[in-house]
Amino acid sequence: MTRFGMMLVVGTVVMSPGVAWAQQQDVPPPQAAAASSSSWRSVSRTSSWIYLADVGGITEADGAKVVRMARAPRAPESRSDREHAIETYQYRCDANQWRVVRTEEYASDGSVADAWNETDAVWLDVPPDTNMAFLKGVACDGELPTSRPWPSLEDFLASDRS
Repeated sequence: MTRFGMMLVVGTVVMSPGVAWAQQQDVPPPQAAAASSSSWRSVSRTSSWIYLADVGGITEADGAKVVRMARAPRAPESRSDREHAIETYQYRCDANQWRVVRTEEYASDGSVADAWNETDAVWLDVPPDTNMAFLKGVACDGELPTSRPWPSLEDFLASDRS
C-alpha cells in the first residue's frame, strides 16, 4: 500500500509527542454543509508536487470551516496518470487552529487506493508562514490564490499541469 502521508511541506509543522494518528478505515467523509461548486487552484509547488485547494467547495461543519487540499505529482509518469491525494482540513478561524479530518489516496488509474478519517485528530495551532497558514486565509478569509481555476480536479490532472 502506498502512503502519501501529510501533504505539508517538510518542516511546516512539528507534531508534539502524544499526537495520535487514527487507524486506517474506509469511512465516508465528515458531514458538511453543501459546497457551492468546486474550483481548484494551485496554492503551492515544489520540485515534485503541486498542491491545490478547492476554493469553491469550502463549507462549514461543527463550527469550523472545511476545505480540501489535493497533492498531485508535478511530472506524472504518463499523461493518463491520475495519482493524487486529497486531505480534508477543518479550521477554527477565530482560535487560529486546524486539523486534518480525512485523507484519500488515489492510484495512477484514478481509483481509490486508500481512505480514512482522522476521527480523533487534535486541534493544532496554525504556524505562521506555512501552507496551513495560507490555507487558513483561503478557508477563513476568502483569500483566493492567483493561479488559474480548474472546474474539477480531474480537469487539472488531465492537463499538462502547468
